[in-house]
Amino acid sequence: MSNLPEPSNNERENLSKAGQKNYSAAIRTAVIGGTVSLLFALLAIATLFIEHSDSAGPGFFVLGFLAIAVLLISGFIVILISLAGVINYATMLNRNKDSREESINGITKSVGLILGIVLALLIAVKLLNIIW
Repeated sequence: MSNLPEPSNNERENLSKAGQKNYSAAIRTAVIGGTVSLLFALLAIATLFIEHSDSAGPGFFVLGFLAIAVLLISGFIVILISLAGVINYATMLNRNKDSREESINGITKSVGLILGIVLALLIAVKLLNIIW
């Protein structure tokens, strides 16, 4: 394995750009998914006031289910994109010893994003358990 050819500068740049694109795509997906989920949750709460009844109607449950589904699906996608970023930076770390610090920073950012999403999902589940 130590007889691998040295990667060119172009290959190093491509791996670095791919890792940065993964991170920015993961952040964008998390923000969009969280916003859409919040909007569905607000619409679900708004149906409680619009329907003028004593109990929650089907609109509340459908929109609430959509809010939870969007949050879970976007969280899962963010985790997958971040794992791809970790793999990208690990590949760059193995192939290029010169950019060791950049690779470690990229891996740290991606793992931190994964942990943040998992923590946010656990908090959402805990809040749902308190509410229901």
